[in-house]
Amino acid sequence: PLRYVEQKSLVWMHDYNNIGNEIILTVLTYCKDKLDKPSVSYAETVATAWWNDGIQTLPQVSEVIKEAEHLHRPYPKDFRDAPYANPQAAGVH
Repeated sequence: PLRYVEQKSLVWMHDYNNIGNEIILTVLTYCKDKLDKPSVSYAETVATAWWNDGIQTLPQVSEVIKEAEHLHRPYPKDFRDAPYANPQAAGVH
């Protein structure tokens, strides 16, 4: 079960950042399964950063994840330094 703070985080991402359900679920799954970071707050950080960087559609999110996996880089500690943190660098337009 989700704690109250996790529920609040999910609602905040969806209602106030306008991040779609599919994107939120995709980022949560990626963080949990590929990065071994099952924290909602970590997924919120990733999703919000990508959203602010212009990665705002499910195909863009999927492309960034695919690029990260292709580079065999789980996810850098400072994800904004990653070559795929910028949508243009990831080839996502």
